[in-house]
Amino acid sequence: MDITRRLNNASTFGLTFPLVTKSDGAKFGKSEKGNIWLDSTRTSPYQFYQFWINQADADVSRFLRYFTFLPETEILALDEQIREAPQERAAQKRLAEEVTRLVHGETALANAVTASNAMFGGDWTALDAQTLLDVFSEVPHTEMPLETLQRTELLNDLLVHAEVFASKGEARRLIRNGGLYVNNMRIEKEDVTCNALPLLAGNLMVARIGKKSYHLIRFV
Repeated sequence: MDITRRLNNASTFGLTFPLVTKSDGAKFGKSEKGNIWLDSTRTSPYQFYQFWINQADADVSRFLRYFTFLPETEILALDEQIREAPQERAAQKRLAEEVTRLVHGETALANAVTASNAMFGGDWTALDAQTLLDVFSEVPHTEMPLETLQRTELLNDLLVHAEVFASKGEARRLIRNGGLYVNNMRIEKEDVTCNALPLLAGNLMVARIGKKSYHLIRFV
């Protein structure tokens, strides 16, 4: 009422927008699980980029129109790619690039793309410590004293101490089956020593078991 009195019967106008929802009916908002923030201290550029990459085919065309300044002709071409080659996710990549550039800038976008490419067979040594921590922020992790590397000679021993494996036997079986990777390199011998493997960013090691199970070890 106070603002009404101050306006002295002047004309007022309001602007509203429909609530943004996804194809599954979930709303696009901060109260939803898996939400993102524009503040890079709350959602890193890499996580922000991945959020848009993972949008459903049913949503991406609409989001391109909502959140980017791309011309309609380009969006229509991307619509066609969704129908003809959905596995390439060209529309999602374009959406992720445009929105990440808009919010975080060109450098942050380049780092996010580099990190994403590294996760699918690229060179992890090119990633800095903060990017690596962002990438693996949601996987199991262990902190160990840096001196552990001097005390533990065999990689198997280290991974058991870090609770990546319950026993050395389990680690050996996985190596024999070709299912253990450390810092994105396949471990092919059971007698690999810790000092034979360079750390990422000076103090990080990532063990991958099979295709998708990761464990981050941080030496402090």
